[in-house]
Amino acid sequence: MTDARAERPLGIPWTVRFFESAPIAPIWIGILVAFSWLALYVAYAYQVDWIGAPGQPSWNNLELAVLFAAMIGYAPTATAYGFRGAARDMHALRPALDCSDSEFRELLHGLTRFDGGVLLIVSTAAVVVGLLIPFLPFIWRTGRTPEFGDAELTWNMLQFTILYWLGARDLYMGRILDRRFSNIGARCRVELLDTRPLAPLGRAGLRGARATIGFAALLSLMLLLPLIGYYIPPVFIIGVLIVSLGLAVHRLLTPMMGVRRRLREAKRAELERVREVIRAESRSRSEREDHWQSIDGHLSDLIVYETRIESVSTWPVDSSGVLRFALYVFGGLGAWVGAALMERLLSAAVG
Repeated sequence: MTDARAERPLGIPWTVRFFESAPIAPIWIGILVAFSWLALYVAYAYQVDWIGAPGQPSWNNLELAVLFAAMIGYAPTATAYGFRGAARDMHALRPALDCSDSEFRELLHGLTRFDGGVLLIVSTAAVVVGLLIPFLPFIWRTGRTPEFGDAELTWNMLQFTILYWLGARDLYMGRILDRRFSNIGARCRVELLDTRPLAPLGRAGLRGARATIGFAALLSLMLLLPLIGYYIPPVFIIGVLIVSLGLAVHRLLTPMMGVRRRLREAKRAELERVREVIRAESRSRSEREDHWQSIDGHLSDLIVYETRIESVSTWPVDSSGVLRFALYVFGGLGAWVGAALMERLLSAAVG
């Protein structure tokens, strides 16, 4: 390749390298990140006299701080596991790839490398948004933004900035990974009667959807919190969750789009071919006998084959994969939202 994009230096983001260089599994790093953030909150709370201060609620939004710590630990952990899974899927997809060993190594090398300049732009935009979000009046219970320098405003500027920075990088890298898998899938050999070699593309989609729904499930816990000091309208959270669900579906399907086009083209061509043979066989029989005869073995085999080809799915994911996605949605997301709505209905009924 000689285009400008190919000449730009690509590399693995440092946040992922940090997880990969650690001697323990990414999940433990994520837990350490979450507890470290919570420890920072406790230190800040002592510093600004939130704990036990007159007129201040105990620990001042501790529940929300725990939730933010969980999301801050979850985002980079999901990214690290996404990179590991992408490498595994590439190796599993190798038998279906129509390329040489050197081309495969190049594809594998470039799969999880990103343009540092684009990542910097994405990160900068996320930081700006994170700094501005706490100034929106509607997220405060009083309906007014505290004065600049207020302890709670300062803390929320910090935690929103970190969360948006991590979330934007994870979203961008996940989107690029999905598109790369789609492009790689367009190079795969397809066999209509055996799509099992293409299953890694379905697993890549499920992994991306699971990561998105996991984050959305944590976000949905806000519906269960009293949100002391805040008034975030439930309709706002529900709207974000609906967008997250749409994003999860998008991430599920995108890695399979390239190979799906190949499968659809192969299926259409094969159906045209077998139907032409059936038509030719029918014409031959009519001309030979001058009337319709009972279907013989050859023609019946062709009809069975046509039915078999028509039933081939152009999505390389089986029913168990679809079931797992449904479980992610209704188990990881629907349960929290349902519990929150039920709690609010009960509160309204008894209130």
